[in-house]
Amino acid sequence: MGTDNSPLSLDGTAALLRSRITRHAWYGLLAAVGTLIIATVLATYVADGEVTMQGLIEAQKSNAALWFMDLMPFLFLLLSQYQGTVISYQASAMVLDETRELRDRANVLEFELSRDHSGGMGPNLGLPNRHALNTQLQRLIGRRRVAGESGAVMVLNTNHYHELAQAHGEDAAETLCRQIAKRLNTVMGEDDLLAHFGADDFALLIPQASSAEEAQRLAQRIQLALDTPLNINRSPLSVRANIGIALFPQHGDDAESVLRHAETAKFAAQADRRDFVVFAPTVQSERAEQMRLSADLHAALYNDGLSVQFQPQQALRDGAASRLRLRPHWQHPRRGRLDEEEILALPDRSSLVHALTLWQLREAMAHFSPIKAEHPELALVTRLPVQAMAQAGLVETIGRLLSAHDLPADSLTLEFEEAGLLSCSDAARVQLNVLRNEGVNLCLINLGQTGASPACLVDFPINEVTLPSLLLDHAENDKRSAALLRHTVQLIDELKVRCCITGVNDAAAFKRAQSVNGHWAEGDEIAAAVSVEDAPRWAEGLTGT
Repeated sequence: MGTDNSPLSLDGTAALLRSRITRHAWYGLLAAVGTLIIATVLATYVADGEVTMQGLIEAQKSNAALWFMDLMPFLFLLLSQYQGTVISYQASAMVLDETRELRDRANVLEFELSRDHSGGMGPNLGLPNRHALNTQLQRLIGRRRVAGESGAVMVLNTNHYHELAQAHGEDAAETLCRQIAKRLNTVMGEDDLLAHFGADDFALLIPQASSAEEAQRLAQRIQLALDTPLNINRSPLSVRANIGIALFPQHGDDAESVLRHAETAKFAAQADRRDFVVFAPTVQSERAEQMRLSADLHAALYNDGLSVQFQPQQALRDGAASRLRLRPHWQHPRRGRLDEEEILALPDRSSLVHALTLWQLREAMAHFSPIKAEHPELALVTRLPVQAMAQAGLVETIGRLLSAHDLPADSLTLEFEEAGLLSCSDAARVQLNVLRNEGVNLCLINLGQTGASPACLVDFPINEVTLPSLLLDHAENDKRSAALLRHTVQLIDELKVRCCITGVNDAAAFKRAQSVNGHWAEGDEIAAAVSVEDAPRWAEGLTGT
């Protein structure tokens, strides 16, 4: 230990403490000497009536008390030195023990914080976690601020971890995370840092991304890397990530702000079902408004705040029955009227999806059932929220409601967006097949537009589609649109899938709808949306009764 030159070595610490104790011992010695001198002077003055050098010497020789006092300073100095040495070593040993313990604890915490120990939130992938990324990001922001340079952070997830863990166990979910990490590593640069926040949440620190465009190009490469299905338990799994992007210092001058804004952009990408979103102040305000609207929707569902209409669909072919499609709307106190598309896009949690789905089915069947009793040929169409198929027990709910309102299963058509179908778990796919086998019709909306792939007609038990009138409009003057329409209609016919043309709002659109030999047409040219009170009169006019 004597050769340890570190500031916290035992000898060094003891020497420091001993030197301080010795200094105060010398102060005590000087005080003792001063006291001895004063006592000698006073003894001389009392004996002789004056103070002389000879008197001082005689007082020292003849006064035994002064002899004892002469020894005290030296004894005091020796005792102080001994006690100082003992105390300094004991104190320094205690300080060093505490210091070593604190240092060991700090090292353990630093190691744990620099790795992915997420406390039950997912597997340990050996990657930095949020704290480590935050620390590295803060350092980088400081350096870039001085140099006047930018960088980017992106956060992403696939929303498959918990589903896999529940269906196939934690090992399958861990395999998902490890394969995602490998895919991300294939597109990262040498200076990029990949972090794991737990579950299937990842983040990338991209020091060289000086603009939103560069970060977006990397986000596109990430999506391409994930396009090839992952192999989970020898079964392919197709995943798509929602990515949020934030730049520094544009979107924050500290690490926590930048990360928070990147996560806000990720949530916006999830809500809008987009591959990636770059943060902007409007994104934050829109996200906050989205959450407020979700809360308002929850209150409206339980306080009769929503209303419904029926949108008639006229049959275009012999043997096809005309139909009524439920169209909910909401007179929001701040936003005014919100229509079906806006309402169905709002639910962001399972309980709200369940509540909205149940409310739609109840309203649709309760209002349609008396009309059906008078006009047995009519059928009902209802569009469900994107996440509706993920709700356990949907098949049983629909079965009970159909039975309660004495409606046959084949009189009901459920409409879905492609995003809702693609997000289906294995259990949700089973529900789709059960519904179709029981006679319920399943419809993919907006085929031919971005976000609705014909592949869904093969992958899912779909037996109906809707074609937007806009596609037919474009086909009038654009050869590519005409070719797309022609092949889409041919595919529909070959797969024996029924078709409804939507957006038929004028006579020309109705003529084009007839030209593609669709089964139904919907729009203002057919009939405007009618209230539930007027729907029976529309049905009577349709049948001529």
